[in-house]
Amino acid sequence: LDAVDVSHWDEAKATAFMLADIRTPGMAIVDDQVLVEALRAFDEPLDIPGFDKDFLKGLPGFVPAPDPESGKPPIDRAEELRQEWGIELGQIWRLGEHRVACGDCTDRAAVEGVMGGEKAKLIVSDPPYGQQWLSNYYGPNSSSPNPMGRLIGDEKPNPKMLQNCLEYLVLSGALYICTRWKQCEEWRKWINDFVTVKNIIIWQKNNWSAGDLEGAYGFMYEQIIFASYSTHNLRGGRLPDIWQFDRIRPKLHPTQKPVELMERCIDKSSDRKDVIIDPFLGSGTTLIAAHQLNRRCYGIEIDPGYVAVALERFQAHTKSSRS
Repeated sequence: LDAVDVSHWDEAKATAFMLADIRTPGMAIVDDQVLVEALRAFDEPLDIPGFDKDFLKGLPGFVPAPDPESGKPPIDRAEELRQEWGIELGQIWRLGEHRVACGDCTDRAAVEGVMGGEKAKLIVSDPPYGQQWLSNYYGPNSSSPNPMGRLIGDEKPNPKMLQNCLEYLVLSGALYICTRWKQCEEWRKWINDFVTVKNIIIWQKNNWSAGDLEGAYGFMYEQIIFASYSTHNLRGGRLPDIWQFDRIRPKLHPTQKPVELMERCIDKSSDRKDVIIDPFLGSGTTLIAAHQLNRRCYGIEIDPGYVAVALERFQAHTKSSRS
């Protein structure tokens, strides 16, 4: 038999190769439970020969993602927390100096409500990537399945997602947009009427996602558009445009970013007590980063479940009581 040296590969690539190899007809016989544990390591869609829906359904203990045609919402921790917190669209939560609105950032009234007439020094945003996939991710407790549903609005990124917030950005302000290669050029074109793109920052991760193992190179980076008005100056020493931060595992949100990544954006482009807008708050990473750097985060999140996740996360981080 041919042998392959995988000692120089990262864990994700080695595991994906192993999974593809054992599904080769007539090759390996593997304990089902071992296989299930290996599959749980992936929080992104698998494109590996032999791992179709019928095969996955036949594995005892493996819970595939909900069928998008079934119309049934995923039963996950986010929905449980939403009920506990009583989150509804239109609410604005105050967390000390921070504000979290449950609403749509394309709705001018929602943005006006959370801003309350104030201006922001910085917009840190992680808008939809337009992938529209369902994850089989198991969550922090690996013994209990916790599938994440489709992200609201993920199928249609559009300029209105940032346009309302840009109206509240001071002339010395800046904007960061986390994106991927398929959407990067579109975002550049959309924001050029308002701000000047200064850099396309590369976020280099510690490993790549699974994806198409045989037909495409592994995706090991994401892009961050840095733009500003002409009067914006970066704080501190100059940094290169390649940033290295490990991926988050486990996640509270399918596209969750490292707190350290958001801290760098905030630290380089704002000062203490400045207002930071995040129109796609998700699980609250920008909220945590802003709090740690003594900035004020005004966040907007369209999904009531993730608003609850963000509030719960902030409460745990600050050891504050629920009010």
